[in-house]
Amino acid sequence: MITFKNFLLIKESTRELMPEIYAALEGYDDPMVGVHFSKGINMKNKGNPIPHIGLNLDPFHHDPIGIYAFPKDYVLSGKLASNQTFSKYKYFYIVKPSSKARILNLSKLTEDGAAKLLDDMGLDPDYMNDESVYHNSGKTSVGHTFWGVLEDVRKDMETKNKNVSWNILFKDTGYNVLYDEGDGIVHSAEPTQIIYLNTGAMDVLYFGKQQDHVSKVFSLYVNSFPDFRPQTNSKKDKLWLKSPDGISILIQPQTNIFTVKTYGYTNNFFKDYNYEDLNENAINELKDHMIQNRYYLTPVEAKREGVDPVLENISKRFRIKLKPDKNGEMEIRQKYQDGNKDYVVTFYIRTFKNKIFFVLQKSGKGVYTFEYKINHVFEYNDEQTAEDIVNTGLNGLIEKSKEEYSPTAQYESKRTIEFLKKRVFGL
Repeated sequence: MITFKNFLLIKESTRELMPEIYAALEGYDDPMVGVHFSKGINMKNKGNPIPHIGLNLDPFHHDPIGIYAFPKDYVLSGKLASNQTFSKYKYFYIVKPSSKARILNLSKLTEDGAAKLLDDMGLDPDYMNDESVYHNSGKTSVGHTFWGVLEDVRKDMETKNKNVSWNILFKDTGYNVLYDEGDGIVHSAEPTQIIYLNTGAMDVLYFGKQQDHVSKVFSLYVNSFPDFRPQTNSKKDKLWLKSPDGISILIQPQTNIFTVKTYGYTNNFFKDYNYEDLNENAINELKDHMIQNRYYLTPVEAKREGVDPVLENISKRFRIKLKPDKNGEMEIRQKYQDGNKDYVVTFYIRTFKNKIFFVLQKSGKGVYTFEYKINHVFEYNDEQTAEDIVNTGLNGLIEKSKEEYSPTAQYESKRTIEFLKKRVFGL
């Protein structure tokens, strides 16, 4: 199960995932207002960086050293969907050019303007006509060609840090802000951006801290179902919303999707969503399903919120008590041992989505030093009886044992499974 720390980067493109950033940007009319994402800086506690905005003197890219911001229109139009790195940045700053800013619009650069810039940099303006000069994108606008010239020049500059070579070149031009309107001149993956080459060229308007994406998913569903009682497990990697009439909603983040599932209806809702699909449409889809099925509730046992009906049926049919695992999920779990307590096994039945897991495990402790952990996983459907499912699971354990374990483990595990069949399940 994933946790916050190893949760994969996802596309942070929607208002639902970035409500505070959207609201802050919409509070300003200036199109040059933008958002800068920051990891902060680490002091003693690496897991808890402190807020910081400043020049990164050792960036992971090969572009100028500066403070990078995405303009408001780029963000509000959802184009951050193309940039998948900023979900891990803990802080954000809303910034704009200061009164000291001198902005070079690379997208509107003219041939005369490019020649003047090269001359200010101490370079030959005719460099723009050199046929060997090219931009990585293959584009040939004045801005792209100018950037290609600088890329070529930087190869021969003697600096310890190749990134600072950009700043050296622009130092004598008088410009301290670079603006790419959407042409991907500086970087094709971030076609629209503002680069502040020094901190004096920028004013900070607002500061905030980003929620992790799991919390954003949870918050949207909690706020959308105020009559349901929220409950999370110990790892806080899944959310239950529970109503007084026995309806439960499960929201479970996974590697690159999150699953939404209901319990308590005859026809339960079940769907996987990509994170970029997290919006009001996803909420309304669930609400519509709940309205359409409000008269088709399962019996009272559905109030056992979060218990898969197949486990409920097996528990009732064979009178085996359901128990919570360490995360609070209900399962069938029994321990069996011989009279001398030399042979001890644990037997589990668990479910996930439409799959059921039968597990038989023996540790290497005691007189019988061999060990095994046999798993049999299969899909089930509503037409199968509790007896059918248990028979399939136990027979599958026997077959798995034949495939994976020594003759001794095969013999003992089969003996144990036969005991389960006859004495526990009466099959």
